[in-house]
Amino acid sequence: FPCSVGVDMNGSPTVQELDIPVVPYASLRQADQATSSILRQAMGTDGLGIVSVSDIPGFSEMRQRLLPLAKRLAAQPREVLARLEDEASSFNVGWSFGRELLDGRVDTRKGSFYANPNMDVPTEDVALIEKYPCYCRPNVWPAPGSDLDDLEPAFKELGQLMYQVGMELLDACLVDERVEFDRDTVSDPACSRGRLLCYLPEVDETTEMATKMWCGWHVDHGALTALCPAMYLGDGGREVACLPGNLPGDLPGGSGVAPAPRPPIPGLHIRTRSGALIRASIRQDALAFQVGEALERISGGALEATPHCVVASESREVSRCTFALFMQPRWSTVLDKSGLTFGEF
Repeated sequence: FPCSVGVDMNGSPTVQELDIPVVPYASLRQADQATSSILRQAMGTDGLGIVSVSDIPGFSEMRQRLLPLAKRLAAQPREVLARLEDEASSFNVGWSFGRELLDGRVDTRKGSFYANPNMDVPTEDVALIEKYPCYCRPNVWPAPGSDLDDLEPAFKELGQLMYQVGMELLDACLVDERVEFDRDTVSDPACSRGRLLCYLPEVDETTEMATKMWCGWHVDHGALTALCPAMYLGDGGREVACLPGNLPGDLPGGSGVAPAPRPPIPGLHIRTRSGALIRASIRQDALAFQVGEALERISGGALEATPHCVVASESREVSRCTFALFMQPRWSTVLDKSGLTFGEF
């Protein structure tokens, strides 16, 4: 996939702004033919591979409780974070920082905390734990009474809500007779993986803004990714607004909320089927869902994943905090006619 944002003759990014299609939660639960058609159009061959669900009871409050914890977690002393690491899972459980590569070098642009919000112990089968440690290792949480003891309940309540809505979305997709898959096979609670992310400000002043990424181009590995709208936090944890197509400024009604330095189109970008670059805007009160490669295979291509990345802010003060829930098949699930299982994928 391309790894930079194109520019026009004036040096401005050639990126289109586009709001992600929105389905009200009440309509999703009805799962009628009209809603199913919207989902297939958004997530199928001609769509962006992403749709959002609005008006979910309790969602905004849960998001507000969890996302600021990403920045607080990333600011913890090294010895505290080391106790939250799980090397046996290749750092796919607990705290992870500097364990991935971005543009060929160690990625120090984000810190992640991984856990299964549905169950602390996916399995007690030792053989499975040894064979699939990324999926089967137990959760690691901050100790009770610590500065981060509110992380576990906030992570679990939001993660479980996102999983529930994701399963209802899969039900609604199946109303369309052209979409076929086993909903319980597509997403197994034992394999779900939440990822709390804090994208950190750039500290290397030699990095060129035209190629600066918080997360490089990729297609999600799992079946369905539930994605919270990001929260941008400045010094002292103050929330700032990075508004697409506008100068960042105070949040509505937010006396004391500082304006952010102007970013170069930060946030989620999607490469369309035709090759166009889209900056996808997620409403602050909505939960987005992106198709992953596993669901594309299981659905026989009826639903398709699209390449996407996260472009960084040029500010050296603003962090981007978000939460993703990867809904995934069980490790033994066969993905397509080749016989490939998800654990082998």
